[in-house]
Amino acid sequence: MKRCILWGFLAALFLAAIPGQGAGLIIVDEAHWRPGPIQPIWPPEHPPHPPHPVPPPVWRPHVFAPLEINSCNVTAKVEGQVAVTTIEQEFYNPNNARLEGTFMFPVPKGAQLDHFAMEIDGKKVEAELLAADKARNIYEDIVRRAKDPALLEYSGHDTFKVRIFPIEPHSKKRVTVRYTQLLKLDSGLVDYAVPLNTAKYSSKPIKSVSVKLELETKRPLKSIYSPSHAAEVKRNGSNRATVGYEASDVVPDADLALYFAPDKDEIGVNLLTHRVAGEDGYFLLLASPGMGVKETKLVKKDVVFVLDTSGSMAGKKLEQAKKALLFCVENLNEGDRFELVRFSTEVEPLFDELVMADKAHREKANDFINGLKPIGGTAIDDALKRALSLKPEREGRPFMVIFLTDGLPTIGTTDEEQILAGVKKTSGGNVRVFCFGIGNDVNTHLLDNITESTRAVSQYVLPDEDLEVKLSNFYSKIKEPVLANPTLKFAGDVRTAKLYPSPLPDLFKGEQLVLVGRYSGKGAAAATIEGSVNGETKKFTADVSFPAASSDNEFIARLWATRRVGYLLDEIRLHGEYKELKDEVTQLARQYGLVTPYTAYLILEDEARRGVPMAWQSMPQLREDSVGMEAMKDLAGRYEQDRWGGLAVNAARANYGFKSAGNVAEASAGFADANRSLTYSAPVAATSAPSGSSSTSQRTVGNNFISTDAKSARQFVQNSQFVNGRNFYQNGAQWVDSEVQHNQTARRVRLQFNSREYFEFAATNTAARAWLALGNNVQFVLKDTVYEIYE
Repeated sequence: MKRCILWGFLAALFLAAIPGQGAGLIIVDEAHWRPGPIQPIWPPEHPPHPPHPVPPPVWRPHVFAPLEINSCNVTAKVEGQVAVTTIEQEFYNPNNARLEGTFMFPVPKGAQLDHFAMEIDGKKVEAELLAADKARNIYEDIVRRAKDPALLEYSGHDTFKVRIFPIEPHSKKRVTVRYTQLLKLDSGLVDYAVPLNTAKYSSKPIKSVSVKLELETKRPLKSIYSPSHAAEVKRNGSNRATVGYEASDVVPDADLALYFAPDKDEIGVNLLTHRVAGEDGYFLLLASPGMGVKETKLVKKDVVFVLDTSGSMAGKKLEQAKKALLFCVENLNEGDRFELVRFSTEVEPLFDELVMADKAHREKANDFINGLKPIGGTAIDDALKRALSLKPEREGRPFMVIFLTDGLPTIGTTDEEQILAGVKKTSGGNVRVFCFGIGNDVNTHLLDNITESTRAVSQYVLPDEDLEVKLSNFYSKIKEPVLANPTLKFAGDVRTAKLYPSPLPDLFKGEQLVLVGRYSGKGAAAATIEGSVNGETKKFTADVSFPAASSDNEFIARLWATRRVGYLLDEIRLHGEYKELKDEVTQLARQYGLVTPYTAYLILEDEARRGVPMAWQSMPQLREDSVGMEAMKDLAGRYEQDRWGGLAVNAARANYGFKSAGNVAEASAGFADANRSLTYSAPVAATSAPSGSSSTSQRTVGNNFISTDAKSARQFVQNSQFVNGRNFYQNGAQWVDSEVQHNQTARRVRLQFNSREYFEFAATNTAARAWLALGNNVQFVLKDTVYEIYE
């Protein structure tokens, strides 16, 4: 977390920034605060009018408490490329003193404001526009006086400024800002940002944050994508959508970025790139059919729902599964065919064939679902064979199996490799087997290998999660296929590699493909997506460009690294640990701050092997914890061995979170699973399923392991920050760029914080301002030079 701004009494002039959610800052001027009279504090053993001499009274200077931000609400309306944004902030003064200050609003990057209006407590006020040079002088003056560099990253922005008085003691002050801007259209994408960044400097989390953005375009909306936040997108027809984001008790550290693509083509294809000159670049491709797909162009599909009804499913699990299946059956499309298969000790299909999703068959399916009872063992192999045997021989329709189980195979074939071989033999082409593992007693290796071999995904539902919600949400996304078996090719002098996801998933109505990869070469190219629509081959081509250098869209590199690490961790977990895989995971995890208990151990092991000095190490506080190190070593050794149990499920969920992350915010779900408290049930044997029984022995990891390993990994994540394309970690009093340890022989320059040379450097090196804002003691690499900022 960024260094909080220090509030206290300064002898001359007191200036401190009280940042506000939504890009607003209140600068409080000590010269204008009105405290009550300062009272002497007498020693408690003496009365106010002592009968004999006493020590002189102790005088206490007034100390400010930071202004608190209660809420921030952002509403915006975008029509075409014109955006009107309204930001409402509520500040609270917890002090006994009346304050006077200046509200400063850094103009959003790239915005040309043709309308700006401000209200304070319902009254319109005039605001002064400060050019970037003048605003920089103000920000630098704050840094000098408050001895805090937090505001330096705004020193290159134009800024609106208005005086605010009075800010009464224990009162609220509401500020409303509204502005209009023309959004940029580049490569078919419109770029819009909601200013939330300044709240990261708040000394307390914001109680309530909300964003509501209404989009309307003349052309149909295709891709709608936020690289920064897990925003909810609700489409309203072909040309309208609402984007929402809500959070409570948070300190946001980034603006909410949004890209949207109005496009007349059936499938909109857009490309974003990031590239450092002289290196291979990164790209992100968005492809979406939008909501304007006609019913006649939806791909008709076959679906087999397979449900485990063994005894262990009794109670809440089975009831939630039944409700979810009722939802899925009700939402089958016209022209779809389906079948229901329940299994326990034996396998029981409902129709014994694929049937049309008409009213009569749906009603019969509903009766079958409502009558399901939990009893018996778990015949996973027989259930999969029965479901896959229903696949038509020659038809080109997508064939989906949605497979739900809460246990290990205990009836019939129980060997993992034999079950997987049977799936591979009978699947292929249009077959997708989506697996849902319920609880911790599921073989994650088996389920993940099945989905990997059929171009599908696995999801794991923890005991405290609602299966009905998870399955219903999943089915809503895949119920309307638009393009099956898609492939992507680029024509031109460009080579692409390490694309994720790979292979490409099917495209569905209202959903979008977010593909990331690396590229070499440069110039114009044609991106062609080819796939199947109801048995016919369709091609969609878009002109794109791969530049030789591009400083924009830095988020792509970290998103690519997140997915790459997820892919590599799954390779290690499912197929074995190899040096090349470990080395790449270690390098990417350290460079991009992708730290889990397992990757943390790899980083520590690597830095010890290379003899990295303690002052440059990533996690010195963890290395000094011998108990935690032993626990992490044990975890790393069992990472690829545990096939079921809490550790295996959390690892599978974490890797899925990394591999499927649509933006860096969504990857946080992977971190949450990876760092989950590691008390779990583990099988008696770690390499093979128990024959004929699903019994497990309770294995609780020692308290030291829970409190030290998982807690230490979480603490490291909190003590590391990814800022302006670099990962910084806290080493003692310093923030250290992860690149420093790889530049031990580079030229070194030391700059004293608050010196003339320090501000000259900040004024001439835009890229470094966000790094300088980390604190008074920072090390980073810039242009082959290691800079050290010191007090």
